[in-house]
Amino acid sequence: MTTQVTTQSSVTPLTALRSFHPGWFGAVMGTALAFMMAVVGVSFPETILLRRVLKPQLIALFIGIVTVAIIITGYLFNLVL
Repeated sequence: MTTQVTTQSSVTPLTALRSFHPGWFGAVMGTALAFMMAVVGVSFPETILLRRVLKPQLIALFIGIVTVAIIITGYLFNLVL
């Protein structure tokens, strides 16, 4: 049994519900973006490759800067979107 909903405006019931709480329909955009960036930016294989080129102190600095940048990017996208 299907139910049809007709509205006079361009707002669908789904978008109206998302405006109340965006977390009800999966991950928020900034959180998903931060997770995808972290998988690539701070991965174990990448640190093994960097070990051949950089000293351990520089690898730790790189991981710290990338992690902080990814967290800030996630929060900014959550604020904007």
